[in-house]
Amino acid sequence: MVMGKHSDKKIATEEEFFKLEQVLNKTADDTYNCLKLLKKELSDYDSRNGNHSSNTAARFMRTDMRNAKDTAMDLKHVAHDINKNQK
Repeated sequence: MVMGKHSDKKIATEEEFFKLEQVLNKTADDTYNCLKLLKKELSDYDSRNGNHSSNTAARFMRTDMRNAKDTAMDLKHVAHDINKNQK
């Protein structure tokens, strides 16, 4: 019966890591979509207010948005690695 308990515990652990991977992926996707919407809203704001070239809200936030997108993609990779490496 000890083997059964070990097997059940391993299955439960795998399920938890799978759930963790799903949550991390959803968080990364939500972050990416939010940043995409933010970029659009900033561009719309700039258009409405006559901001052009280098003096725009979108340009001001560009580096930070890229960093946030990169971090979201890193989160997806970590989620995959966590789930893969625990097996």
